[in-house]
Amino acid sequence: MIHVQIFPFKPVQVNTYVLWDSETKDCILIDPGCWNTDEEQTLAYFVEKEQLNVTKIVLTHAHFDHVAGVNFALKQWKVPLIGHKEANLLMPRIPEMAGWFNLHMEPVSQLTNYVKEGDTLTLGTSTFEIIHVPGHSPGSIVLYCEQQDFMIGGDVLFKGSIGHTEVPYGNLETLVDGIKKKLLIKPDGTIIYTGHGPSTTIAYEKNNNSYVL
Repeated sequence: MIHVQIFPFKPVQVNTYVLWDSETKDCILIDPGCWNTDEEQTLAYFVEKEQLNVTKIVLTHAHFDHVAGVNFALKQWKVPLIGHKEANLLMPRIPEMAGWFNLHMEPVSQLTNYVKEGDTLTLGTSTFEIIHVPGHSPGSIVLYCEQQDFMIGGDVLFKGSIGHTEVPYGNLETLVDGIKKKLLIKPDGTIIYTGHGPSTTIAYEKNNNSYVL
């Protein structure tokens, strides 16, 4: 069974996810967004307390808030950094994008492993399907676990909203099309763990999200 722990880290309350298998204790970190030493220690302490074995770090996309803790996480756990190849379009621009919000960031380590549409990642006895949904970011991916009927959606789809498209490589039509054709076809009960704010479900978005109705 996969357990999900959420850490909303500042400065923009990005949801960092720790997923682990209850039997093996193998663990995946998704979007390490820890911004300062206190948040880094919070993440590291949780992993240590639960006696988890971090096997990989996965990025849903390469916007600055979702990668703020990448350098720390790689140094702490020395595991592969995984994401879509197109995320590399934005990785060199991380300090620039942080500067738009009057924030300072050092350059972030590049991806070491790539995934694409249709690939899978394994955690214990569970499998995550990789779904590529660009529009908010060129390398935006969603991780879908059919066995437990949930997905980690990054900034693709929020409760009642979608990711911003007024960003480099953003495209509203592309994003909405991807959501409708790739995400809303999943079962109504599927939980969507979002990149910011509360989780939601496919059924709720199909009935209430004006962007995709």
